[in-house]
Amino acid sequence: MKKVKGSKALIELLKHHGTECVFGIPGATEIFFMEELERTPEIKFILALNEMVCVGAAEGYGRAKGKPAVLNLHTGPGMAAAMPLLLNAKYGKVPMVILVGQNDTRLLVKDPQLSGDIVSMAKPVVKWATEIHRGQDIPVAVNRAFKMAMQPPMGPVAVSIPSDLMNEEVQLDLRSLPPYGYNAGRGDSHQIAHAKSLILQAENPVLLVQEGVARARALAETVKFAELLGAPVYQIWMGDVNFPVRHPQYRGDIDSTSPQMVRVLCESDLLIEIGGQLFNDAFYSDAEALPEALPVVQIDDDPWELGKNFPVDCPIQGDIREVLAELNGLLEKEYDLAEKAAKRRKLLAAESERQQEALSNKIEAEKNRQPVAVTALMAGVSAAMTDKTYIVDDCWSSSAMLRAIVDFKDEKSLYRPRNGGSIGFGLPGGLGVKLACPEKEVLVLSGDGSAAWSMQTFWTAAHYRIPVIMIITNNGTYRQVKTVRKRILGDYPLNEPHLGMEIDNPVISFMALAKSMGVSGCQVHKAVELSKAIENGRNCKEPYLIEVFVENRPD
Repeated sequence: MKKVKGSKALIELLKHHGTECVFGIPGATEIFFMEELERTPEIKFILALNEMVCVGAAEGYGRAKGKPAVLNLHTGPGMAAAMPLLLNAKYGKVPMVILVGQNDTRLLVKDPQLSGDIVSMAKPVVKWATEIHRGQDIPVAVNRAFKMAMQPPMGPVAVSIPSDLMNEEVQLDLRSLPPYGYNAGRGDSHQIAHAKSLILQAENPVLLVQEGVARARALAETVKFAELLGAPVYQIWMGDVNFPVRHPQYRGDIDSTSPQMVRVLCESDLLIEIGGQLFNDAFYSDAEALPEALPVVQIDDDPWELGKNFPVDCPIQGDIREVLAELNGLLEKEYDLAEKAAKRRKLLAAESERQQEALSNKIEAEKNRQPVAVTALMAGVSAAMTDKTYIVDDCWSSSAMLRAIVDFKDEKSLYRPRNGGSIGFGLPGGLGVKLACPEKEVLVLSGDGSAAWSMQTFWTAAHYRIPVIMIITNNGTYRQVKTVRKRILGDYPLNEPHLGMEIDNPVISFMALAKSMGVSGCQVHKAVELSKAIENGRNCKEPYLIEVFVENRPD
């Protein structure tokens, strides 16, 4: 084993694990790390002006790449500023290795400036956190971090490294590593058999899919499973499963806090939930209306999620793709199920046709509205999609319409904020997805509230000339909050101003902000202008902003 300085050991370990990018903001505690990184051209440093941008870009990269993104944060203040989007990454199970510069170990007892209890700060928003105090522990901590980030359930991990360790001598053993191959297994055979039994008994099963399907790259198996059951398929509102919108069994996004969820479950005799949290919303006011005898099958690679909030008759822990493949193989042999499923599929197809016709009529009726109707915006986005287009969605109040109109056919073509619930992911997340998949066209859809959280993204996009098309839906309000308020308070005068929900005085000019940071673009006031705007963005070959002034009408 060779001996090298801690900073060199850290860089060599990053290279060893296939790191291509480091996202972050450096400070005094990262001087030696940055000096060594300057000598390593194969690892690109992506500088942002705000930790929200750093984390959002790293999350987009990690989700699209399917391996740990590396994030550099500067001491306690950097960790504190990063926490909102790190919470998204934790609950979204995004693989991420976070290196946090800490003050010199010889000073920590004195509570120096720019220090802090980084591990305690990190623990609520990461899967695992540690601080090391010997240079020789760098290889152990970093190797463990990469392992834990990828080991199911995946997630962000944090390693706090005091600056003086960068100059200590470290023994470095770089063994050849196989590709990441952590797997939660095929699932318990008895539980799979139990699930099969419940399915065969059911007359009205319902399928609830969440982001674990995308994480496991199990969309094809999920679609086949749905077809074998002939069951209606719902996707939790902010998930990114990408179940085909045009599939006759797809019933759209559903919010687990809504009366619709209660109706769906009361009409069913079996709930099958795949890849996510089951009834995790704090204000689920109609929980008492749920049928007590409803059997539940839950499939996930994370044992924490199984039966966490709701009694589960058949919990199956395992790799989602492998569990579904096993179940599909068993169900294909059941001829009685095939006959029942065919009848259910026929009824669902007729209902789907009626829903699509109603949606088409709505799009046609609203196509010339000013400000631009959300239906018209999403119809324009759908028309502009190609097989190479990936969409990053952070336009919360318009997301359901996006999912109703724009069809996605694979797990990697749509990225949305996950269960952490923080806004601000969209703009930086688009940069990360593009860096991970440079061969794809990346189109970001962000609400004005979300964009305001991470508007410094414009600078990073321009600085590195990352060709992402950013569409910001500017309606001058927190429309999603109004929508929830209407649901809670009932018939409420929503056309009047709402305390703390209006951001229209003054109206933010994202076009002016973008231009001040080096990003060109245009403003769209009519739906017919959108096609040309997107084409201009494509031809630009650099980051491009399209600011669309959309209607302010809560659903």
